[in-house]
Amino acid sequence: METIAVELASRLVPCAGRARLNIPFFGSLTDAREKRRLEFLMSASILEHFTSLEDPRIERHKRHALADLVLLTICAVVSGVDGREVLEDFGREKLDWLRQLAPFENGVPSDDCLANVIARLSPKGFQACLLSWTQSVAAARLAAT
Repeated sequence: METIAVELASRLVPCAGRARLNIPFFGSLTDAREKRRLEFLMSASILEHFTSLEDPRIERHKRHALADLVLLTICAVVSGVDGREVLEDFGREKLDWLRQLAPFENGVPSDDCLANVIARLSPKGFQACLLSWTQSVAAARLAAT
């Protein structure tokens, strides 16, 4: 049974000393089954599993949605990004792709914003949300085979 991390890691392409996520745009896929599988794996359903995660920021400091921050962080880390400055670079490079999954209305958050918010999240709450999502992906994957 593949995990989502293995699925995404299999799509990495080296890029100037770091990994770059190579996800084809769904419209160009010809194999309908592969298209459905990728749409599920990369669907916004990930966001549904993180709705219970408490946002540690006060209301007036919420320029970026917590869902945007979490989605960007997960995609970047799974893609092999290491370091907060590179996390922001990843977001800028993949913004069009990320916007297929979440609005990113105010663009990519700064590395300081990402680090500040992610560091203040409840580790247990984040773990529970991530576990829920990966179990959901695994269950759907088993049901599809």
